[in-house]
Amino acid sequence: MGDVATKDAFDWIATEPPILVASGIIARLLNDLVSHEIEQERGDATSGIECYMNEYGVTKEKAHMEIRKIIANYWKDLNEDYLKHIVVIPRVLLMVMLNLTRTAEFVYKDEDAYSFSNNNLK
Repeated sequence: MGDVATKDAFDWIATEPPILVASGIIARLLNDLVSHEIEQERGDATSGIECYMNEYGVTKEKAHMEIRKIIANYWKDLNEDYLKHIVVIPRVLLMVMLNLTRTAEFVYKDEDAYSFSNNNLK
C-alpha cells in the first residue's frame, strides 16, 4: 500500500480497534449462519450458532434470529468506527476492512458460496 500504510497505521491496527473486531466477528458469524450444520456433521469446531443455542437454551431458528441481530449491531460498530477514524487513518486503509466485511456479507448471503463456489458465487 506504499506510503499510505505508515507505522502509525500499523500501530493503530495492532491495538485491535473496534472496526477490526467487528469485521472479524461479522464474517465469522455470517459463515456460521450458513455452514454450521455441515461443519457439525464433519466434526469441526463448535459454531457461534451452537454456542448460542447451548448458552441460552433456544432453538436453531431463534439462535439464527439473535445472531442476525448481533451481526446488525456489529455493523453499527463497524460503521461508527469507520466514520470516527476517517480523519486520522487514511480512508483507503479503512476501506480494506469495510470491503472485506462487505465481501463476507455477499459470499455468505444465502449459502456458503465460499465452500460451494459452483453455485451463485460463480
